[in-house]
Amino acid sequence: HLILKNDQFYEDYDTYILSIFWPSTSCSKKEERNSECFQLIKEKKINNYFTLHGLWPSKAENVLKKNSPPECNIEKYIVPNFDKDKNFKGKLENLWPGLISNNTYLWTHEYNKHGICYMKRNYRNIYDYKIYFDKSVNMLEKEYKDLMEKLLPDSKGVYNVSFKKFRSKLNSKLRISNSHYELICDNKTGLLSEIRFFYYLNFTRRKIYNVSKRCPRFFLLNFTDDTKKVAFL
Repeated sequence: HLILKNDQFYEDYDTYILSIFWPSTSCSKKEERNSECFQLIKEKKINNYFTLHGLWPSKAENVLKKNSPPECNIEKYIVPNFDKDKNFKGKLENLWPGLISNNTYLWTHEYNKHGICYMKRNYRNIYDYKIYFDKSVNMLEKEYKDLMEKLLPDSKGVYNVSFKKFRSKLNSKLRISNSHYELICDNKTGLLSEIRFFYYLNFTRRKIYNVSKRCPRFFLLNFTDDTKKVAFL
């Protein structure tokens, strides 16, 4: 039986963040089974596509302070039954793969940390978890899954990327401005790790000004595990 701590339940948010992962960076961050991870994204044919990290209720001030989105406070996790719908599970495996952690662990973690807040505000029934996952997946598919193919078609190897030029390309393709999102790079590898897009609660794009840069002037983009080939943008 699930008991909600209603007095602590985080509902005072004003922003949604859609976070998308660059899979090759996830593989590069794995200290063990690195080659297995690269093989997996090739088998799934997602080595040139973005995948989901999550859809997060948050506040604009959290973004500006570089704070993590708040957690939904509950006493017991909901553990969704992803095996109930094989097609649904298959879609999540391709668009929301747990490259660093187990698939089910990642999905359950994201739902309990962020999805329950989304469901409680919009639908109240927190057990209809599929609504949250469908919304997240649809947002990725609609605009972002093939984003890198649009920016750098047929790319292979490693690219040394100008932060300024990359943002210019991205802004042009999506018809957005710098304030609509933030780029995040992995400090250890220098690779682009994820992009976080900002929305109002009605899912129109939101500008959050003066967001701190979390990538250097030049960063790396890995399209394969072949680190010997380096191109420049």
